[in-house]
Amino acid sequence: MFLVLQLGTHMSRKAFRTSVAIRLGEDACQPHRCPCGAAVSAKGLHGLACKLSRGRISRHDVLNYDMMQAIRTAGVPCIIEPAGCSRSDGKRPDVQTLVPRRRERCLIRDVSCF
Repeated sequence: MFLVLQLGTHMSRKAFRTSVAIRLGEDACQPHRCPCGAAVSAKGLHGLACKLSRGRISRHDVLNYDMMQAIRTAGVPCIIEPAGCSRSDGKRPDVQTLVPRRRERCLIRDVSCF
C-alpha cells in the first residue's frame, strides 16, 4: 500500500501504477473491450468516464467540493448544483457563484470527469 492508510489515501500497487501511467500519458493497460461495449485503448482513459465505473461519481463530487471551496476561499459565495438552472437536455451546472458578474449574470461551472 502507498500513502497513509489512516488518512484514507492508500492505494494498491496496481492502482498506483495505473494512476502514474495515466498521469504521464503512458500505456496503462492492454487494449480490450469494456463490459459496457466500448473499446478501451492502451491509455486506459475510458474507465475514468465509463457509466459502469464505480469511482466516476465520487471523483465528480470531490471535484465539485474542491471547486466550491476554492471559489469561497476567494471570497465569492457559491452553491453546488443550483436548482432551476437545468437545460433542455436535462443537464445542469455543478457550481454557481452568487455574485452577479457582467450583465447581472452569475457564473456557472461544470465539472467533467473525462
